[in-house]
Amino acid sequence: MFQKNGAENWGIFTIVIVCIVPFGTRLIAETLKLIIQKWRKQPVKWSHFIASLKQVSRHMPVVQIFVHIYYFFRLTKAKKNMEKSLQFCRNIDQEEITDKNREFIRNDMEKAADNYVDAKEKFNKIDTDFKDMKLYEAFGESAPQASLQISIIIQTGKLGVTIFEQVFTLIGILISFFSLTLGASDLLLKMATKDNKVKQVSWKMTLLVFPAMFFVVVPRILTISLIMAYAKSYNFIFLTAYLALSLGINYPYV
Repeated sequence: MFQKNGAENWGIFTIVIVCIVPFGTRLIAETLKLIIQKWRKQPVKWSHFIASLKQVSRHMPVVQIFVHIYYFFRLTKAKKNMEKSLQFCRNIDQEEITDKNREFIRNDMEKAADNYVDAKEKFNKIDTDFKDMKLYEAFGESAPQASLQISIIIQTGKLGVTIFEQVFTLIGILISFFSLTLGASDLLLKMATKDNKVKQVSWKMTLLVFPAMFFVVVPRILTISLIMAYAKSYNFIFLTAYLALSLGINYPYV
């Protein structure tokens, strides 16, 4: 498709940017965090560098896959422990409880309840940490991909040459919008803060926030796409200025 509409470089750039942007964005974020920490005359220790390095290394293109698998197994294990504790309580037969074994059953149920609480807290903590990583992937992969695709459509005036290319391009844009909106919703509801390191939000709340966040995300992507389409090779000047302005406005919260 890219060869037919004369946008070979855009196609290559899309693949490259999807692999590099999450890593580069996290690297910039962690670097700025350490610089600002030093600027505010707060102690910067080697442990801070090691922690930042771990955060950045998780977004490397190849390492990223294994990190996802690692989180998957940890979340699965915590969820199985929760289900195991619940199943133990459900399997208790009330008719088998007697005065002799009542105390033992009560102790076992209390132990199962404690195990459930511990497993649930561990699950929420792992999930919150995973959301932090997925934030950079959602905005670092989906946003550039959607912006590049839409900018190509604006310049060429068509989705593609064949019906297959048109459908494929449209589906790709819709998936990018969905990923961005879901990532923004998770950021608002589930990201850790200084006062609340672990958050737990029901899917119903995400469902309520998702439509409103969709109308926040889409105009921004369209704006970036217009800049890239009309500024062409100078779009990095506008995007860099946009990044600098955003960092300046949000400096107190970095």
